[in-house]
Amino acid sequence: MIALSHVGYDESDELFDITDIIENTDGFDVVLDAHAHLVIENKTIKDKSGDDVLLSSTGTKFEYIGKLTITEDGPHTELVETATYEKTDATVDAYLAEINESYAELGNRVIGQSTVTLNDYDGDTRLVRNSETALGNLCSDALRVMTGADVSFVNGGGLRAPIEAGDVTFNDVFSVFPYNNQVVTVEITGQMLLDMLEMGVMNYPEENGSFPSMSGVTFSLNTRVPTSVKTDENGFFTGVDGDYRVYGVKVLDKEGGEYRDLDINKKYVLAGFNYHLLSQGDGMAMFKDAKPTQAEGTLDIELLENYIVDHLGGTIGEEYAEPQGRITFTHGYTNE
Repeated sequence: MIALSHVGYDESDELFDITDIIENTDGFDVVLDAHAHLVIENKTIKDKSGDDVLLSSTGTKFEYIGKLTITEDGPHTELVETATYEKTDATVDAYLAEINESYAELGNRVIGQSTVTLNDYDGDTRLVRNSETALGNLCSDALRVMTGADVSFVNGGGLRAPIEAGDVTFNDVFSVFPYNNQVVTVEITGQMLLDMLEMGVMNYPEENGSFPSMSGVTFSLNTRVPTSVKTDENGFFTGVDGDYRVYGVKVLDKEGGEYRDLDINKKYVLAGFNYHLLSQGDGMAMFKDAKPTQAEGTLDIELLENYIVDHLGGTIGEEYAEPQGRITFTHGYTNE
C-alpha cells in the first residue's frame, strides 16, 4: 500500500506532520510525501503496529526524480538528480512539444510592461511569506480595485513567481497566480478582519503561507508579543485568548481617500480568494459567517491582467518599486 501525500515533514518535531500520520495508522508500506520541500531519500518510520514504513520526498523545483522500486525483498526508494538524467522518450517529447506550441501564442502574448522588478525572493530568502512585498502590493491592489471592495487579502503562499522589469507576458502573470483561484467578495465585520490579520501573522518571523498581503489596510505587528491565536484539532481558528500582535489597524476610506481606525463593529467588503473566504482555507474559520456578495468571481489571473491593462494603462510603474509600508514591524506597541 503506497500513499501519495502532501502533508510535509517537520524537522523540529514541533508541528503535526506526515510522521504523525504514519505512527497512528497501519498498513502503509511506502509514503511519498511533499509540501515541506525537503529532500528525504529513504527514511524508515515505525507505524502503529511497529512495522517499518518507507518515507521519501523529492524536495522542490524538480531537483530530483523520486524512484520507487518494488522487489521480492520489499520496496526501496531513491532520488535521481534531474540535471544528470538524460533518458528521453520520443513519443513523450513530441507530445510535450505539441502542448508547448499550442500554448505558446497565448502564453507569450505581451499584456504590458514593467519599469520595475517585483521580487518574491531576495537571493535565497523567500519574502512573500513573512514580509510585505511590492509584488503583494500589486496583486492585492488588483483584487481591491477591480472588485470595488473596501479591502483585499492575498496570501503569501499564493504568490508563486516574480515579475521582472521589461515586457510582461500572460505567462508572467500566470506564473504569479498559477492556481486558478476565483476572486470573490464577502461582507465581514472589523473584528473578522482583525482576527484574519492576527492569524495570518501568528507564525512570524517564521514563514506562513497565509501571511497577508493587504490593500486598503495598514497595520503594525508587535514582534515582542507571542501569538495568542487558538485553533481546534483541525487547525481552524477558534479565537484569540491573549494580547493581539496586530494593532493600529487602519482601513482606507474609499470616499475620502484617507485611512481611518478600524471599527470592529463596522461592516466592510473584503475581496480575496474563494479558498479562504468561502472555504475557510488555511483555517480561516473567522469567515464562516461572512456574507458572500460576489461568490462566483473572475479568475485571479484574468483580474491581474485586467488591472495591469485597464487600470495601470499597461505599465507597472515606480509606485511598485518598493513595498509601500502597509505593515510596520515594532518591538512594542509603538509606531517608532
